[in-house]
Amino acid sequence: MTSFSWKPKMSVGVPLIDEQHKKFFEMLNSLESHEGDVKPILDSLVQYMQFHFQTEEDFMKDRFFGEYPEHLAEHKCFSERVKNMMRDYRAGRNVKLEDIRGFMVEWLSVHIMSCDQKYARFIAKSKAALNQPPSQA
Repeated sequence: MTSFSWKPKMSVGVPLIDEQHKKFFEMLNSLESHEGDVKPILDSLVQYMQFHFQTEEDFMKDRFFGEYPEHLAEHKCFSERVKNMMRDYRAGRNVKLEDIRGFMVEWLSVHIMSCDQKYARFIAKSKAALNQPPSQA
């Protein structure tokens, strides 16, 4: 398996969320070198995924991000797909650990660089607006 890492271009400008993204990649990479039963790592990944998504969703709601419903739908779709893959993996169906890890890494990378960057731009505009003097009416 190939190791993956968070890159500065993936930053969303929110240190807490950037740190969570980094942690996600670290956890996914730990599957590569782990020997023995990986089910506890997979369980931890699912728990962390839910925690991270809730953090992002709360952040977007609190800031009235207009594309929140679409972002939420992406999270739900991903979560369901991962849970289904893991269920099949545990049941010995035709799903390999590499399939789960590969799907999660690919989805997370694309999601950060597309959907998450949308709210990164929204946040950047909001910060810029806060630094502007009030308009003279």
